[in-house]
Amino acid sequence: MVKYLFEAEGFEVIDLGFDVPAEKFVEEAEKNNANLILISAMLSSMFPEIGKIVNLAKEKKLQAKGVKIMAGGGPVSESIAYEQGADGWAL
Repeated sequence: MVKYLFEAEGFEVIDLGFDVPAEKFVEEAEKNNANLILISAMLSSMFPEIGKIVNLAKEKKLQAKGVKIMAGGGPVSESIAYEQGADGWAL
C-alpha cells in the first residue's frame, strides 16, 4: 500500500518484494541512485535487519550522499526504528 501512495505522489518506487537480504537493499539503492530506502518489517524478529541495512548503507557512505532510511511496519515503533539507526519511521 505504501508503494502505491508514494507512486501517486510522483516517486519512482523499486519494490524488492519480501524476504529480501539486507545487502540487496543497499545494492539496489546504489545501482538506482536512490534518495530513500524504505524498510517494512512485519515481524519483531526482523528488527536487527533494519540495523544491518543501516550499517551496510553507512559502510557504502550512502547516508553521507543524502540517502535517508525509513523503517515501518506493524510491530515497528518510532523508538525501535531510531534504535536501529533509521532516519525516519512510519507505521
